[in-house]
Amino acid sequence: MARRATYVKQARANGEILLLDAGDSLIGDEDPANATRGASSIDFMNRMGYDAMAVGSSDLLLGKTVLQERRSEAQFPFLSANVVLSTTGELWFEPYLVKEVGDVRVGILGITDVWEVSAQGVRVTDPFSATASFVPELRGKVDLVVVLSRAGRAVDQRIAAEVPGIDFIIGGGPYDQTYEIIENHETGTVTVQADRALRGHAGRYFGVFKITLDADKKRTDYAWQIKSMDPEIADDADITERVNYWRQQAFKKG
Repeated sequence: MARRATYVKQARANGEILLLDAGDSLIGDEDPANATRGASSIDFMNRMGYDAMAVGSSDLLLGKTVLQERRSEAQFPFLSANVVLSTTGELWFEPYLVKEVGDVRVGILGITDVWEVSAQGVRVTDPFSATASFVPELRGKVDLVVVLSRAGRAVDQRIAAEVPGIDFIIGGGPYDQTYEIIENHETGTVTVQADRALRGHAGRYFGVFKITLDADKKRTDYAWQIKSMDPEIADDADITERVNYWRQQAFKKG
């Protein structure tokens, strides 16, 4: 985590960036995230300056009350176009965010994977239908559309083929890890996959997009790289201090 913070600072020193998370990052297989019920994860993400996070099914396992607490602590929005309240059918989270990076308006849509276990009081609707519903609305407001998806590779590929107007889909799992870049030649949508939020993976890698636009803000080129957080990247002192703090909190809870 401390290396990630250093890498983010270095990237920001070279220009404006978007820092996004494709979901299932609040808890996992390891402490302090589990022992603190995601509070440590939110603290780290706040300090690194995340812009948005998609909600994944494991995030919902925190339960409605705790996840709402984490949401209130976050200095960035939780996004999901297909998590609704069971009683009313209304969306629990904002479906998308419009963010300006320089003079480029980027629309970021979040979708959640459908799983048999979820938080009481909420349900997850079909991610494909939700994406198809919101993308036309979002496309009219922005120069680029990015989907943060926890729906899995098969759903991501269907969205890429059948929902026009998306520039990039950044998938986060659930478990079908691949670093392949897939561009749909009919819609032009590019699909990639970020690191898995699993033991031995979470936090070890960053997915880095570099996107080139022309004068009309149309995409002309892109590059996707999986960057390993290797030991030669120095630990950020502030985050290191916070890691130690949260480990102590986790030990007390244990």
